[in-house]
Amino acid sequence: MESSKTVGIILLVIVILWTGSHIVSMLKDNIRITNTLTGFWSMADKTATIEKKSEYLDKYVDATEKHELNKGNSAVFFKHYDNDMANNYDALRSLQKRLHEIKKMDIQSFAYQTALQQLTQQEWKEATAMTGQFYYKLVNKEFVFTWGWLGWLPWTIIVIFGVIGFMVLIA
Repeated sequence: MESSKTVGIILLVIVILWTGSHIVSMLKDNIRITNTLTGFWSMADKTATIEKKSEYLDKYVDATEKHELNKGNSAVFFKHYDNDMANNYDALRSLQKRLHEIKKMDIQSFAYQTALQQLTQQEWKEATAMTGQFYYKLVNKEFVFTWGWLGWLPWTIIVIFGVIGFMVLIA
């Protein structure tokens, strides 16, 4: 009787420690994802000038290349044209090229103002949705047990151990 309570307490302590370490791991991985990739897009989105947008977009493109996010597929299952990384990378590069073209324009010109308006109203909004594919590819490649498609597995094991520990403790 006493030994089963000890087993229950040990299981609950394991659950508490594992939960804490997994939460810390998730927080650290989220910071790494931001510093590795998503932070560049976020800064490009926030900045007001074409020069700064272009600078941060260049860093974002470099990050996709560095982490080889420009090939393969962001989906583990149900792969299709929209989550093919080569297609998304081509779209990203076309946005980068467009920004570089706008940078060369006279900021007082009508063409510049029109291009800027098109960029902010349509192109950037559509590209923001596309960046999700790069995020998923990075997560599934480097952070699969914390944020990827297997992220449910540690939590399931934690819950099972917790339920078993609790049941043994109250038995």
